[in-house]
Amino acid sequence: MKILSLLVLLGLATLNLRAAPPLQAKTDDGRTVLLKEDGTWSFATSAPTKKRAAPANMARASGRRDAYHIAYNSKKWRVKKGNQDPIDLNFVSSDGDGYAMAIYERLFIPIDSLIDIALQNAISAAPDAEIIGKETVQINGHEFVRLKIRGTIQDIKFVYYGIYGSGDWGTLQLVCYTGENLFSEYKIQFEELHSGLEVNAATAAPEKASGD
Repeated sequence: MKILSLLVLLGLATLNLRAAPPLQAKTDDGRTVLLKEDGTWSFATSAPTKKRAAPANMARASGRRDAYHIAYNSKKWRVKKGNQDPIDLNFVSSDGDGYAMAIYERLFIPIDSLIDIALQNAISAAPDAEIIGKETVQINGHEFVRLKIRGTIQDIKFVYYGIYGSGDWGTLQLVCYTGENLFSEYKIQFEELHSGLEVNAATAAPEKASGD
């Protein structure tokens, strides 16, 4: 705000004869000014920022080699170590109709190749599988691609909703899935789980393909 405008507001403030809270104005640098009834002014002081309480019922699962962690709501998910290679962690929703799996590889895989592998894996189970959604998302300082893949297995329509990322720390996939008719019910819960993924690059020990 220009100095002239500030002075005009100060003059208008003196015309108010009733007791009232100070008027407020903004300066050019964004600071708040309090315009008092007696024609004086002062900078407003910011209220102290309150610390946000940690969300209730939050737990954390650690992946292989502590290369990543996933914060999740223990009221919404049950988690256990994967019992089938290459699945690292398995999640099942508390009501039993939503699922997720985390897959970590130390080997760096270019993201375009990773997307193609994800689609081919889906097609191997469901020949009609197709990518129907794709976006780039930032999650806790790392870039991932989120894919929505739809397919049919034994006349059951399903949706895979996963995030895929890679870097010097290796390659990660966190894939949620459920029946197509239930996807809208679980979409937010799946995205909350995605948002809980945190890469621990300091302890990840990547491998480079031979010849790199």
